[in-house]
Order: sequence, then structure tokens, then C-alpha cells
Amino acid sequence: MNLGYIKVYRSLQDKGYYKNSAFVHLWIHLLMCATYQSKEYVINGEIEYLQPGQFITSRRRLSIDTGLEESKVERILNVLKTEHQIEQQGKSKFRIISIVNWDKYQNGEQQNEQQMNSKRTASEQQVNTINKEKKEKKANKAPLSLPDWIEPGLWKDFKDHRNKLRKPMTQKAEEILIKKIESLKDAGYNPKHLIITAIERGWQTVFEPK
Repeated sequence: MNLGYIKVYRSLQDKGYYKNSAFVHLWIHLLMCATYQSKEYVINGEIEYLQPGQFITSRRRLSIDTGLEESKVERILNVLKTEHQIEQQGKSKFRIISIVNWDKYQNGEQQNEQQMNSKRTASEQQVNTINKEKKEKKANKAPLSLPDWIEPGLWKDFKDHRNKLRKPMTQKAEEILIKKIESLKDAGYNPKHLIITAIERGWQTVFEPK
């Protein structure tokens, strides 16, 4: 299944053949068959180069694809040629049909969409890279190591206490508090008593006893 889209302009309603469903059907079919980028084909041992807006077909092929009689297909193609909507290049067993003004009416928006997709992809890649770096930085950060003079169970109790106060500690905050407790320990105070007192009195940190 081909993906993508074509644009159909409202000016089609102004055409004299608009009320003839066979004309509209074939015209839409031609637009959908046209290639949107340059392509190269080998047919009957010869290389054919197609530009955007062109495609290779035959009257019989168009008849099979649309369900229209071959004679009607030919009549409609002649009308579209007279209306300067298509050009035809006849070969021995096939023909190349070109949609006139394809670049003007079709390619412009497709190119814009491709540019938008490219910008969107680049932006998504940048966001993914930033998220990846954040995850790696978080993963590479060493877990907090408690000094041997702080009981792990008591420290967990203090962290739970902070959570109940809706003041959870980040790892950085823990490191700062441990340094504060260490300085008080060096001043002669018992770290265990400092932490228990903070929990009992509902403090967010420890204080030097008075």
C-alpha cells in the first residue's frame, strides 16, 4: 500500500467536466499514480527517467485500474491534455503521462512536511539524548554511604520522620546533614542522641544542645 497524500484543489469544481464522475475519477487516479520524486525504470531494455509528477502507464492499464472503458479513458486524457492538466509522451507499448504544474501544486507542501518531519526528528533526538544523559548521570551517582557512627536503622527513622513532615531529603541534603552531625560529634556530642532528639521534637535538622 502506498503511503502519503495528494492535494485536490477546490478549483476542480469549476471545471466543466466536474459533474462527470468518470472524468473526476480518472483525474484523481492520475494524481495518485504520479511519482513524488525522481525515479529510474528499465522498460523493454531501455532506461526511462521519471521526474516528480510523471508516471508510466498505458490506456489498457488505466482502464483496468479505474474500471473505465479504454475508449473513454482515451477521450478523457485528450480533454485533460486540452485543458493543460497533463502532457503525454507516447512510446511503442506504453506512455509517460506528466501532471502539469506538479511542483507548484503538490511538491511544495510535501517538501514543507519533510522539513517539519526532519526538524521534529532532530528535536526528538535532542530530547532523547538529554533524557539519556540524565538517566546515565543518575545511574552513575554513587549511593549514599553512612559513616559507621550512624546507625542505619536510626537514619531510616529520621528520613521517615522527614517524609511525614513533607520535607523529604535529597541525597545532597543527607550529605550536608551528616557533615553537620559530624561536626557536632567532634565537639563532643552523641550523634545518636542528636538524631533521636530531632525526631522527638519534630525538627527537620539537628541542633547543638543547650
